[in-house]
Amino acid sequence: MSGQGSASAGALYVVRSTLKMAEILDVAPTKSKLIDLKETLEFARVSHDLLERKREILVLELLNRIDLLKGMIKKMEIDLDEAYVQLAQAAMALGPHLLNQIAFSIPCDLDVSVKEASVMGVEIPMVELGKGEFTRRYGLMGTSSVLDEARRKFLQALFAAAELAEVETAVYRIAIEFKKNQMRVNALENIFIPQYENTIKFIEDVLEERDREELYVIKKVKDRKDAEARARKTAAGAAS
Repeated sequence: MSGQGSASAGALYVVRSTLKMAEILDVAPTKSKLIDLKETLEFARVSHDLLERKREILVLELLNRIDLLKGMIKKMEIDLDEAYVQLAQAAMALGPHLLNQIAFSIPCDLDVSVKEASVMGVEIPMVELGKGEFTRRYGLMGTSSVLDEARRKFLQALFAAAELAEVETAVYRIAIEFKKNQMRVNALENIFIPQYENTIKFIEDVLEERDREELYVIKKVKDRKDAEARARKTAAGAAS
């Protein structure tokens, strides 16, 4: 019996040595715990698949918006360059003093509304500018069509800037969410799932070893009872 116990302990030591302790959970090797671990592992695998799909969608959303962002940056740079050219021409046509008077007479309040839209759990801003705030605030007398063109170009650049801010913020937030999602995927792939798989394998080996040990004990008890029964039968035959 002691020899069988030593063999069992040796087998468990071999199992533990093949699985580093850091790679398995510190739990009791019982059947109920094995069931719980298998259920948790299945849930982790489903979660991993969902996170993988989310990662793919986030990558597509990120790439699409990055391409859009590049084009919008170029467009806004062109709009601003054209606006400043028109402003310089207006300054030459009207004079800096009159241009400053017109500029300071226009209120700088902007009616900006920001709404939120969700993309795979990421809140994306939707920026809108109230167009009614940008009506012309100066008279036609004493001004030039160059000023009207400069105003139009700057309004065009302003709306482009609002759109750019919307897309740039979306890119930033999606990139942050992608990084978090990737960390979760890596944690499941490299730590959580392997740890649970190793722990389940260890518990299954322990339970299997226990079953073999119990069968060995039952067999030894049965052999002993059979031997005692044969001995009693032989003694009874000799007495008769």
